[in-house]
Amino acid sequence: MTTRQLPGGNLEITAAENTILHRRGDKDYDEKRRAVIAAADLDNWEEIAASDIPPYTEDDYAEAVEALIRRRYSVSDEIAVIRQRDTKPDEFAAYDAYAEQCKTQARLQLTPEPEMESDMQFIPTDETDESHER
Repeated sequence: MTTRQLPGGNLEITAAENTILHRRGDKDYDEKRRAVIAAADLDNWEEIAASDIPPYTEDDYAEAVEALIRRRYSVSDEIAVIRQRDTKPDEFAAYDAYAEQCKTQARLQLTPEPEMESDMQFIPTDETDESHER
């Protein structure tokens, strides 16, 4: 990250190639390459390699998990299961296992698939090539 003093006590900060500027503690990772900030604010900024940018935010993850849980449990149902966790441990265990599955599924849904190399081709096997049976 390079800095340049501007008139009025501000700094211009610029990210190096293949990096972005990120304000520490911020949940979002905008592709910001240049910013004008107060000089006193410099320690609150960091440079992040483009490859280290998380594929999703914590808010995206929480939203996805909640949507998946709502497929089976309404808010009222979820509160009831949690409230009765000591009197109905089997019901709570089933809910908890489902919630953990939802967390795993949300991560999978939010993480982009690795791109296939352009020179890779699908080659059918005997099991997938139906033309052999004709």
